[in-house]
Amino acid sequence: MQVLEKGNKIKGKKIALTTIPETTPDNLQALGPCFYKLIVAPSTQSHNLRIPEKYVRTYYEEQLANDYAKLSVNDGKVWRVELFKEGGKVWLSKGWECFVKNYSLKYGYFLLFRYDEVKYEYHVTIFDMTCFEIEYDQEFDNHTKDQEVIKISPQEE
Repeated sequence: MQVLEKGNKIKGKKIALTTIPETTPDNLQALGPCFYKLIVAPSTQSHNLRIPEKYVRTYYEEQLANDYAKLSVNDGKVWRVELFKEGGKVWLSKGWECFVKNYSLKYGYFLLFRYDEVKYEYHVTIFDMTCFEIEYDQEFDNHTKDQEVIKISPQEE
């Protein structure tokens, strides 16, 4: 098995690898379970995102019993997105559309949701269609790093 490091080349193409956080006793507890979603349908892009059924069955009580989930991305923002629940299924709903628009999520993007068991939120890593992680600039406006961004739909404004 060949191990690739950042900067290695395969058939003339340079490869960039995502940095994996170092596991130390301090951050070991923060590494929680994860699931991924590939954006393949218009509903995923705009209206809602269904959380995988097996994940819901396994982690419902620990992570999904609230009426909302908190999502964070590498720009420091934390988004509060409502959970719609029906028949044992759970969707990210109200607030998801704003999240999608803010990060310009498109068909073919790959999203990795990793639950942070210390902050009780999902860290979302976003990969574009080339399988490369998208880095978003930190925003240093009126929001502090830990302040939640709560977006409302245009109908509520």
